[in-house]
Amino acid sequence: MEELIHNPDSRFKETSRSLEILEVVSRLFYENGYGLVGMRLIADTVGVRAATLYHHFNGKDDMLFQIALGVTQTFVERLLPILEEAEGSRADRLKAFVRQHIIFRWQRRYWISTTLRDLRALPAIQQAEVVGYLRHYQDTLRDFIQAGMAEGEFSAPDSTLAGFALIGMIHGINDWFSPSGTLTIEAVADLYADMAVDKLLSAVN
Repeated sequence: MEELIHNPDSRFKETSRSLEILEVVSRLFYENGYGLVGMRLIADTVGVRAATLYHHFNGKDDMLFQIALGVTQTFVERLLPILEEAEGSRADRLKAFVRQHIIFRWQRRYWISTTLRDLRALPAIQQAEVVGYLRHYQDTLRDFIQAGMAEGEFSAPDSTLAGFALIGMIHGINDWFSPSGTLTIEAVADLYADMAVDKLLSAVN
């Protein structure tokens, strides 16, 4: 498993005010594109003077990095432990993981979309830190499925492909889900968790 890259000078700045600002900025980047959003527009939308933003961030590029790092780091550190808990069957843990994953992606949809589209605008060392978390997530999921197959709880032709298929199912939801639809995101998450584990992996209950 690839070791995560940690730069102590560029960790995610998770304070209540910085999160409020990044929520606004992530939507601006999502709707307008990173290259077309300037600090003045950010300040006007947040409702502060441009100079005030520099008390929280070094600039627009730092905001993009904090969005990309924040969403991937938070995901890994909050959700992967669901798979690593000792209690519960692998099927139950994976269902809980899938459910929380779907809800998390919807709640942070602007952060995630901005990260996927604009990550390459960052310096290589910052890209590598974000990608390190993504690879850790993929490797952990693959290893979890592989262990479940070895124990006879899951059935799939290949653990890596099964992991990618599972990720693909989850990641496609934000493209079509609407809060005005007949199902809530929680209901969609429940249905997808059952389909992913019971059908895709043929879990033995």
